[in-house]
Amino acid sequence: MASPWLDSARLALGSLKLKLALTSALIIGASIAVTVVLVLRDAQHRAEQSLTDSGLGVGIMSRTLSARVVERQIALAKAAAQWPHKGRPQAAGEFEAASAYLASQAVLQGLFFSTFLAAEDGSIVASADQDNVRVVQVNIKQRDYFARTLSEGRLLVSEPLHSLRFDVAEIILSAPVRDADGRIVAVLGGVLRLGASNFLADLTQQAGNEHDSSLTVITDGSGRIIAHPEPGWLLKDVATEPRLAAAARGWAADGRPMEPEASARRVGDQFVAMAAVPGADWMVFRVASAEILLGRPAKARVEAAWLGLGVALTGALLIFWAMAWVLRPLQQLERRALSLLDENAHPDQPWPTGEGEIGQLAAVFQHVIEQRAAGQRVANDLLERMQAVMVNAPIGIGFTRRRKFELVGQHYASLFGFTPAELVGREHGMLYPSDEAYRGLVHRAGEAFLDGKVHTEEIEFQRRDGSRFWGYLQGAAVSAGDPLAGTIWIVSDHTAFRKQREQLSWTATHDPLTDLVNRREFESRLQQQLHERRRSETGSALFIDLDGFKAVNDTAGHAAGDAILKDVAAILLHRVREDDTVARLGGDEFAVLLRRCDRDTAEQVAEQIRTMVAAHKLHWQDLALGVTTSIGVVEIDDSLNDMAAVLAAADAACYEAKRAGRNVVRVWRGVSPLLT
Repeated sequence: MASPWLDSARLALGSLKLKLALTSALIIGASIAVTVVLVLRDAQHRAEQSLTDSGLGVGIMSRTLSARVVERQIALAKAAAQWPHKGRPQAAGEFEAASAYLASQAVLQGLFFSTFLAAEDGSIVASADQDNVRVVQVNIKQRDYFARTLSEGRLLVSEPLHSLRFDVAEIILSAPVRDADGRIVAVLGGVLRLGASNFLADLTQQAGNEHDSSLTVITDGSGRIIAHPEPGWLLKDVATEPRLAAAARGWAADGRPMEPEASARRVGDQFVAMAAVPGADWMVFRVASAEILLGRPAKARVEAAWLGLGVALTGALLIFWAMAWVLRPLQQLERRALSLLDENAHPDQPWPTGEGEIGQLAAVFQHVIEQRAAGQRVANDLLERMQAVMVNAPIGIGFTRRRKFELVGQHYASLFGFTPAELVGREHGMLYPSDEAYRGLVHRAGEAFLDGKVHTEEIEFQRRDGSRFWGYLQGAAVSAGDPLAGTIWIVSDHTAFRKQREQLSWTATHDPLTDLVNRREFESRLQQQLHERRRSETGSALFIDLDGFKAVNDTAGHAAGDAILKDVAAILLHRVREDDTVARLGGDEFAVLLRRCDRDTAEQVAEQIRTMVAAHKLHWQDLALGVTTSIGVVEIDDSLNDMAAVLAAADAACYEAKRAGRNVVRVWRGVSPLLT
């Protein structure tokens, strides 16, 4: 015989109220769980992609550091060019001159910890810092950078070194010092003490608060640390730094590539980014906690789970007790349900009440709708947290969809003179100088997005006030196959870096006195002509040596000699065509590369140059100064296999012109130069 208690239990379990309550609780819980999981996963993925594409700002750091190196190299080169004496600084009596010379370089004292002038034998003639100038009993002859500066005759950045005078680490920027004849007579050096806040250390300093989880380290090309928030790490292998060990080992396994393009990836619970410093062979590493950068998603998931559970349990209890009320008549429930489809109906219109299953079912509908709205609010709140990561990022980040801004970071808006609110909803193309420029960007970026790549380029932008600036732009599609998913853009100001790069490029390829191209650039263009010869394009070269130039210097001084060189350069430029090349090879030697010019025509041009230079006179004070030219002509034909052969032939022709009595032209005709 069954007990009354079992009968009551069976009745309760078979009740429609309980079944509907349990079913509704499961639906609410599942809806909230699925919604939260999907939104969190998508938001976290987007945030991770955005952080990866941004490179954690190491690209900006590397370009900033490169600009600092270039600034110091330019200042050092200018100072080296101002050496006012003809002799070598180790000569007797030159310490006072060297001291005055270093003391006058106020700009260098602000850029370097100290500066020094070293003689050709490696002895330090004088050393200067912000306090005074002194003699230092140190010899740097064995230092690699010193020997290379003397042999290569160019600006160099040394490897990290232990100071010969102090127990500190330092890096030396060096420049050759030349006398009036262009010979290297000394080396000017600038000392950058590692750990000094005016050069490297400020880039690695942490903000000092719990939200700053990042660590920035700078190394040389071999992985030795040259900047670290803790000075004790200086000159140690970056692979021994625990937070960077995995990334450093991977970099070493790849052969330690020096890529200036910033790259970032997630390694375990951290984001690691790196970028090379152009022109210095240094590498910037940055590591930060993924948990903090992503807005603590683990904590958000736990909170969402508890909230979902609480909402589900609360909903289940409310549904169960609501269904205790008598079900409303089915007709009332039907009318109330149909009112949901009426756009004019008030959303807070009461639901039918009553006893029975109908009333309980009406309560279930009402609570399901309310709980789903609560779940959506939770999802929106979580999405707003993830969006805050992008909006408050310390780099210029903007998000567009259908070519309009939907989300803009403060730094991004400030670059163009706007606030984030002023840009939201406006056309992306308004930030470019013209519609044509913007259409070109859209086309180039679209091709990259279709290939699943990030689009990067240096492009000109327009600010709110109409002024323009050059920026470095990075763009990534949120979904390569779905243009409606939108695009993330990252912008940084590149104006100063671009200007410095162009200036440095010009200086490296031109002679500072005559503004003609130098020997290295001439040889590069000659090599290009040899390649073009294989496509049946004829060319010729002239080697020109000034006769009597030394007499001008001896009679009127080097200033007059410089004026003669400038006049000859102007005559050469005036005679040749726009696409020909005129170079000063050094001293009183010049060269001309004539494109699409055969031997006979080149011979005529050489003769005209000889005549024009011989007729030219420089009126200097009460003197009429002049020089003549000995010119060697060579046609760049198939008998001259490489650049060395061309240079040897032209040089031989010029030598024969000298032997023939000067002020003549000699032409190389395959075996020996002949007088013309």
